[in-house]
Amino acid sequence: MRATTFLVLIGSLVLFQGACSSKKETPPPPLNKELLMGKWKFPTGTLFLLGYEFGSDGTLKMKVQGIKQPITCQYTWSGDRSVQVEYPKEAEVRQAYEAAAKTYKNKIEEDVKNSVMDAKIASGLINGLVETLPDKETFTVGISDPRYLVLVRSGTPMNLEKDD
Repeated sequence: MRATTFLVLIGSLVLFQGACSSKKETPPPPLNKELLMGKWKFPTGTLFLLGYEFGSDGTLKMKVQGIKQPITCQYTWSGDRSVQVEYPKEAEVRQAYEAAAKTYKNKIEEDVKNSVMDAKIASGLINGLVETLPDKETFTVGISDPRYLVLVRSGTPMNLEKDD
């Protein structure tokens, strides 16, 4: 009887240990970096940033509301799923960006004042606004489908779609 109880106890412990052991996580498949190339847009036109164009030569063109020409930046892969972006240092580019950001912010605030836009939506748009260009920035890149891109910038995910 004691031998049977002992075997049941040992068997239970083995099953319990197996149930509690952590499963090995499978790493995500490698990112096909070629999928990043091309034009990407935000599905809504209400955002300050309108889209990005990644070139195979390491250039990145950033479209911004209120600026006619895209801002040309440089990017390099800094990991399997991260891109380091270096912004232009020219004063006129930075001033144009800051002026466009200020105009965008004022427009959002005016829309809230005139009850054209909900204050919560406006708060989210303004909180996500980067009012000055940093020197450098790192984006985390996710592409689950050749048509959809997720860039994580300063902890905020941005969902884009292919702009054919």
